[in-house]
Amino acid sequence: MGFVTSYDYISGEIYHKYLANDRSEHFSFNINNIEEIIKLIESSYDGNIRIWNFITGELLKKIYICKNSLYSICLWNNDTLFASSYDKKLRLINLNTGIIINSVNQNSEIISIKKINHPLYGKFLVSQGFGNEQIKMWIVKN
Repeated sequence: MGFVTSYDYISGEIYHKYLANDRSEHFSFNINNIEEIIKLIESSYDGNIRIWNFITGELLKKIYICKNSLYSICLWNNDTLFASSYDKKLRLINLNTGIIINSVNQNSEIISIKKINHPLYGKFLVSQGFGNEQIKMWIVKN
């Protein structure tokens, strides 16, 4: 059975286990306060994104994205996130509906994505490719 575990930083004791009913390896996560609930959002080897109530450990939603491993996720706002995968795609996903808003093919796997909030240039996404050591900046026009 696959799970994610949170620990108390000072004591080292387990805070909570987030148990999935399927066996999966987990790659990336994000914690955010969305709709007054602290949510843990994680990506996995089996191509799913799972959204958990961070406090109770309850699985709130499971969104199937693709048949490939999801390496990295980046919450863009309370409703959307970016996900990168083994199939060399960068996807923008609506978390409420589970619908893929857009998918962009890349020339290599993207192993890391991060949102940057710059005081002069606004927000943009930075991705790091695997194998080609390429870093890209993505401007998202609203």
